[in-house]
Amino acid sequence: MTLGCLGNLERASEYEVALDNTYQFLEAYRTNTLFGLEPPTEITDERSVEQLTRRRNLQRHIRDVRQAISDALSTAFPQGNPQHGLEELEHVLRSMAYPDEAGEQLSRDEVRRATVFFQELLRLLEAR
Repeated sequence: MTLGCLGNLERASEYEVALDNTYQFLEAYRTNTLFGLEPPTEITDERSVEQLTRRRNLQRHIRDVRQAISDALSTAFPQGNPQHGLEELEHVLRSMAYPDEAGEQLSRDEVRRATVFFQELLRLLEAR
């Protein structure tokens, strides 16, 4: 959805909810809120073993997503600070979702870097 919005900025605000969700996803990565899960240290019965296995799988998937975001940031912002890249992506998402509040139009470079980031993120996630 976000890539489609980047390709059609005039209609992007119609997808405000999807863009807000993408913004929240990146914000969760930036603030590390996705990574507070800790597996139990004690296994007391078969149910606990099953829950531990599920948690380990979930943690592995979360690590994969985190690594994919990190790698996509490096690709889209090779000379830059990852924090700056996230701030720019969040600015692009806000500007697309709320163009009347954005003030200035997005630059071609901002749109290009955001497009590279989301294309690379999708490619990496599909490969995992």
